[in-house]
Amino acid sequence: MDRASAAPPRPTDDGEEVGLHEAATFLLEECVAIAFVMAPAAYHRQIGVHHVTETFVLVSTRLLIASMVPLAAAIALDFYLIARLVIGEAAAPLVAAVLVAVFVLLWAVLPRWRRLQRLVAS
Repeated sequence: MDRASAAPPRPTDDGEEVGLHEAATFLLEECVAIAFVMAPAAYHRQIGVHHVTETFVLVSTRLLIASMVPLAAAIALDFYLIARLVIGEAAAPLVAAVLVAVFVLLWAVLPRWRRLQRLVAS
């Protein structure tokens, strides 16, 4: 087998490597979310703080919305890891799933609630 085409080594199930792999994955998601959230502020400070254009509002809104998925995923996965230690491996996935449902409800359903009500009523 050619070394150049070999897949990178995967973490084993012996604990520490898996934990480091999970931590790196969650940290990456959190960093992406933070970058999306902070981008509008950084952009605005560099182009001028005395006016806000429609384009700026549009780009800022899109970046904020884009940050929601990795932020929710990172928080839920961090919560899952801690819950696995605190309440056990059997209940942790269920509790983490409830947390994801709360994010979806508050971040996706609630902002669209009136539009959904109008669609159902018509």
